[in-house]
Amino acid sequence: MILENGSGISNADSYCSIEEADQYNEARGNIKWLFSIKSEKEASLVRACDYIEKAYGELWLGSKCTETQRLSYPRFGITDSGKNQIPRWLKEAQCEGALLELEDPGILSWDESEGGRLTKEREGEIEKSYTQGPSSVRKFPQIYGLIKAHIKSPSQIGIMRA
Repeated sequence: MILENGSGISNADSYCSIEEADQYNEARGNIKWLFSIKSEKEASLVRACDYIEKAYGELWLGSKCTETQRLSYPRFGITDSGKNQIPRWLKEAQCEGALLELEDPGILSWDESEGGRLTKEREGEIEKSYTQGPSSVRKFPQIYGLIKAHIKSPSQIGIMRA
């Protein structure tokens, strides 16, 4: 597991360290987390970070600090964290996702067969097509509740119709 320390690491795959996740889960009495082995915790944190990036990566307010950073944070143009810092709410959202993954491995998996997958894209005059069916982004209230104040609403995204 490679921890994003706020400098925009090009191969980071987690916002939250195991120690931070242990503290978060201990404060909440999450016994399953506390008695799991390190490799299970790391894998769960990475999968939770992957989910957050896929589900919300294009919706964050502000913009990435560097072009080479793998993860969405750190960001410019936001006021909820200092420069080169990972916000506490984001680490907490990752902890919630990691606990879900630890309890039910694969629950945060990205399933494009559920629909909502991009099937066609055109650059000139912007055209996008998606498969029929529900969105492949599953919302988990434990995660979404911590993130929702920090993402763009659909009206801010600038959707254009062909």
